[in-house]
Amino acid sequence: MGGLPKQMVPLTFEVSRGCPFQCDFCALTGLGTRYHTRPLETLARDVTLGRQMLRGLVPEWKLIIAMLLDNNVAGRWSYLPDFRRTMETLDLLWGGAVTFNVVSHREHVAMLARSGCRMLFTGLESFNPEAIQDMNKRQDKPEVTRRVIDLCHGHGISLISALLVNAQVDTVDYIRSIPAGLKESGLLVQAFFAFECPLPGMPLF
Repeated sequence: MGGLPKQMVPLTFEVSRGCPFQCDFCALTGLGTRYHTRPLETLARDVTLGRQMLRGLVPEWKLIIAMLLDNNVAGRWSYLPDFRRTMETLDLLWGGAVTFNVVSHREHVAMLARSGCRMLFTGLESFNPEAIQDMNKRQDKPEVTRRVIDLCHGHGISLISALLVNAQVDTVDYIRSIPAGLKESGLLVQAFFAFECPLPGMPLF
């Protein structure tokens, strides 16, 4: 408990495990995980207990901020309305990760914003449609990237994303075009830029 005061976000939770998609480069695809959600009453219980344990150990403002560590907070859309209502009762500002298709829908972004979401990480991956197809990243649509990022920003959600180079199809000319693609996309925070890494178990391997 001695390091708690130094942690920026000591309230961290999961509401789900796994992801419903099977991207070619993803370790989750290699593991063969399914998508599971937890009963929301257990989330409310854990947030309440977590706050009780932390009170007096961290500044009060840290008790209204949480990080959800899920691979895909909104991997099951039917879960979202109940999740939003539960999070509203907890009065949290939170961040997490979702797949690009979630934030492509205005109603989903609105629900996430109402639930207290202020930051999301999503795998943008590439501005190259051929690379997206080769990655089996069917939930991403490069042609609507700017609209989706603007939609999130318009609802007060900061979108953080990552880009990958696909060694199978990306050319040197495409790599040189990435800075211009980033500027055009409106993305404010790029988390990392890397080559796809073929680990054992992945389809890419």
